[in-house]
Amino acid sequence: MRRLAVVTVAALALAPGAHTQGLPGGRALAVEASLSPSTHLFGDAVVARVDLIADAREFDPGRLRAALRFAPYSPSGGIRKEQLRSGGLVHIRYEATLRCLHAGCLAPREQTTVGAQEEGRAERHTVRLPPVNVLYRGADGLETILLTEHFPPVQAVSRINTAAAGASIASLAPPPPGYRLRPEQLAVLALAAAALLVLYPATLLARALRRRWVEARRWRPLPPLARALTLVDWSARRDDGFDERRKALESLAVVLDGHGERELAAAARRAAWGAEPPPGERTGELGAQARESLNGGAHGRNA
Repeated sequence: MRRLAVVTVAALALAPGAHTQGLPGGRALAVEASLSPSTHLFGDAVVARVDLIADAREFDPGRLRAALRFAPYSPSGGIRKEQLRSGGLVHIRYEATLRCLHAGCLAPREQTTVGAQEEGRAERHTVRLPPVNVLYRGADGLETILLTEHFPPVQAVSRINTAAAGASIASLAPPPPGYRLRPEQLAVLALAAAALLVLYPATLLARALRRRWVEARRWRPLPPLARALTLVDWSARRDDGFDERRKALESLAVVLDGHGERELAAAARRAAWGAEPPPGERTGELGAQARESLNGGAHGRNA
């Protein structure tokens, strides 16, 4: 009642045509916090209002503010602030629409000695909001608490008669989950899909490696020089390969002609078609000379 009287007198002082120059009792600061309605159903809106009356000669209104907290409620649409000045008084009003939609505002289930007579009575839960601190910022930038005001208690009434409905309805535990596909089956399918994703590139890699292996083992004809040198070496190692040495040296002579080695080609032909069959040692020497002249057969591999 005392706070209501202070704010009522302050409101009269701020009314149009009023000439009051201060608050009653010589006070320089007054504050009132109110909640409307004082009783509400769960989820309904509650209007919180804080009226701050200050003597502008004692306090700079720009440095005054009210620190507001509404837990467990939450403001919808923010906090509205209005300021009115008349004479030497400043009226600052903070207003917010509050709602509480979580379990913190549910009335706890209480069993009393009334027993069955509890049925039909809605659960009530008294909520007390944090106090309002009126702060004033000094010249050093630090804020000092000038006043602390408490909101009146508010009662939240449950929309469910838990005594009649039974503990199963009042319970906050969620119902057991239902699945179209059980998690174990989903996990198996996911692992199978992952295995397929790994198997596909592995299959492509295996095919590529096999193609390279087959390509490396596939028979390819030797270039002319390499073939001629191979034949020369083979015939030189044979004891009875006189005819083969003649043919090998002739083939080598043809290749040497193609590479511009005229003298070495002529020596190979003389050895091949002389009166005496070419011996194996001479055949091997001509092959070695051809390799050295043509850079170890590199020309033949590139031919």
